[in-house]
Amino acid sequence: APLVAGCGAWHDERQATFGFNFPPPAPDEGPSAIVFFVDGVNRDVFDRMLADGRLPMIRKYFVERGLYCERCVANVPSVTLANETSFVTGQFVGRHGITGINWFDRNRVFWRDYEEVNQKNTLDGDYTAPTIFERLSDATTMSLFFQAHRGATKFVENWTSAGPPYFFGWYDFVDRLSLWRFDIVAHVAKAREAFPKFIIAYMLMPDMVAYRSGVSSPDYEQALEHTDAHIGRVLRDLEAAGRLENTAIVLVSDHGMTDIVHHWPIEKFLRDEVRLSMPEHAFADDIRFEFRLHYYRRFACVLAGSGDRYWVLYLRKPRAGAGEGGKPDFENWLAWTSSAPCATPRPWTWSPTGRRPTACTS
Repeated sequence: APLVAGCGAWHDERQATFGFNFPPPAPDEGPSAIVFFVDGVNRDVFDRMLADGRLPMIRKYFVERGLYCERCVANVPSVTLANETSFVTGQFVGRHGITGINWFDRNRVFWRDYEEVNQKNTLDGDYTAPTIFERLSDATTMSLFFQAHRGATKFVENWTSAGPPYFFGWYDFVDRLSLWRFDIVAHVAKAREAFPKFIIAYMLMPDMVAYRSGVSSPDYEQALEHTDAHIGRVLRDLEAAGRLENTAIVLVSDHGMTDIVHHWPIEKFLRDEVRLSMPEHAFADDIRFEFRLHYYRRFACVLAGSGDRYWVLYLRKPRAGAGEGGKPDFENWLAWTSSAPCATPRPWTWSPTGRRPTACTS
């Protein structure tokens, strides 16, 4: 089938391979593991398509050869990067601390948003729990477009080649590019004379199509068919190299998806109805601390969230010793907020570089 951005999973692709030249296993070689991490798989749609024979590669290589875990548990909030971090650390959100795609640190007063290009690779510096890559530090490990990858021998980001098609919404092309990076796996295996012990490959098409068209749409079903076909192409190449029996292959999703009919604009409600004073600017930790402090201390709270998935309201910490007997006092905390320096909203000006505010007037 032609490799054209925007096309779906053609039927003959189910019989094709990528043509990866994986080296055959050595006689004394131990087992390896490959994880296909597919974002946003709705279980009901997946099960129905599996039963209808529309996901033949997944049935052949995963269901018929192994186990299907029907009652997995995800994080709350059940969003991609929180679950990615849990997958590689074995810890829930409350332990590893990655609470969402964006969050606010009220101790160091900065905003983190992993969807921003300049912050996307800060994820691995924001948690301290050891990853599976670090636990396998004496072996070759690889991450293909998987954002939580600290300790991996090689991380293939795919940004230069996949960035433009991602921008235009050609998510099927992005996933094919990601799986094409198994060619790098083959080269690394030959150069090191050892196949990587652990590999994670990330695929995003079902998730992105679900946000655009919904899980009840034909487009979403086509996205799952596309995923099935191209994972099958990789596995056929592994099978041809005699590696399939010595490799544990895993298919996992980070969270489910569901169609939403009614939306509640929580930010508008909190601003207009509750009349909470919340900031409009999100300053990351590359902005000077003094400026961040001057800006955020004007507000009683900070709201962070993402669409209909989750929202978090970060309240200002009460001042120790502000209340009776030296205990934190909520009323005094609110009064202090309104009387603090820069408490009254002022025009916010920017330096010529656009990197930080020039002043906080009072």
